[in-house]
Amino acid sequence: MKPSDTETRGHGDTGKELFSPRRRVSASSRPVYPVIKIVAACLLLISFFLPMSSCSYTVPIDVVPGETYSDGSKIPTETRTVINYAREYLDMSEIGAWLNILAFIWPILLIGVQWRFSGRKYSYLLTGSGILLSVFSAVVVYTWADIGTPLIGAYVGGGAVVVLFVSYVWELIHFFRQGESARRTQHAERSTQEKIKSFEI
Repeated sequence: MKPSDTETRGHGDTGKELFSPRRRVSASSRPVYPVIKIVAACLLLISFFLPMSSCSYTVPIDVVPGETYSDGSKIPTETRTVINYAREYLDMSEIGAWLNILAFIWPILLIGVQWRFSGRKYSYLLTGSGILLSVFSAVVVYTWADIGTPLIGAYVGGGAVVVLFVSYVWELIHFFRQGESARRTQHAERSTQEKIKSFEI
């Protein structure tokens, strides 16, 4: 028994409406938290110019030439404080300086590359790179903060790195879920098409 054209169109429309992979993929292929990642990337870059840590030390005050302290009195000293900035390490002849700069600018570069190749097979690779680079930046920020007393730059940079790491991990999980959802959708669509063909026989 062959169903009428109305019934056939009804089944076909229902299958397309419920199991159309194009609709689901387009709804879930949008980047995860793009605004949050951009803000975190900007904050990490800003922390490059902020004070990362401070160190204090004491030095003896210059005495008057010829003056002695034979009576055992304490030599006067003064405390000096050094403020450490990540931007101060710019000796381009050392690879460490390049790595230091990379630790603060890579999110801007990676977000641009992800936008350029959005939805392509490079997504997993780029997201995985973001996770590894987040760990790398965390090590660099911690190194600057550990020199002395952490200052605002260390807190801003550290917070930005944490946000970037969580965002990229969530993005990777999102991609895996998206791939699994797409496979299930395709399987359901094939099953629906087979049912439609069985009605036409």
